[in-house]
Amino acid sequence: MKSGSRERAWDGCLLDGFAKVAGGHDFRKNRADRFRHRLYRKGKYVPAKIGGEIACVGCGRCIDACLPDIANPVNVYNRLVDDLGLE
Repeated sequence: MKSGSRERAWDGCLLDGFAKVAGGHDFRKNRADRFRHRLYRKGKYVPAKIGGEIACVGCGRCIDACLPDIANPVNVYNRLVDDLGLE
């Protein structure tokens, strides 16, 4: 058989089912959990491993690609830096 098909589907880190794994378990069922993980990954988990630097470089790709059009993480990090006096 020499035929096939290709399907394309939108996906994003804040959409339902994004954290679903084999067996049907979903580690982050609600959007707030997925959003928290997104911000913590760039602003806490990675910086803890690389010496404190926030891993978000402000490129804007996540803002352009984010389907739910939620809070801009660059603005969130900039506000945290300003409010906490980290600069």
